[in-house]
Amino acid sequence: MGQMDRTRGRFDEVRAFIGEVYGHDLHAKRIGSLAGATLGVMTAASLAVALIGHALAQARGLMTKHAVKQVDRLLLISAFATALLTLLGAVGERLGMDRLLKSNTSKTRTHSLFRQGCMLYDLIPNMPEHRLAPLMQTFNAAVAKAGVFASAVAMAK
Repeated sequence: MGQMDRTRGRFDEVRAFIGEVYGHDLHAKRIGSLAGATLGVMTAASLAVALIGHALAQARGLMTKHAVKQVDRLLLISAFATALLTLLGAVGERLGMDRLLKSNTSKTRTHSLFRQGCMLYDLIPNMPEHRLAPLMQTFNAAVAKAGVFASAVAMAK
């Protein structure tokens, strides 16, 4: 079996594993990106973005420049998602919604702001309008106030 066959087999194994873990929660393209980044980390044995990209290019037979950009984009999207979920958690806490997320009567924070944001995000589809409207209005104001998100959204348009 040649180098490309082994590489393809390893990539398919990693992709199948990630597909099993996330199931239908992620788009097929996202699963492929995660599989590529995972294979790059496994091949490079490093967490440096450039080295992961180089290893991904070597493991998949891609151009190095494009593989580094792919890994870089994946990490940027992850960072934005983490920041936005943390901001959603902070907004929810400011509106007193954190008391709806915990089962104890503790006066101190039980869940991190990131965890609260994840929980609120999961609740949004079934959230009553009288809770959803203030959450979204305050969240929109907070995103507008945070300059990094405003400039990123402006560049995307």
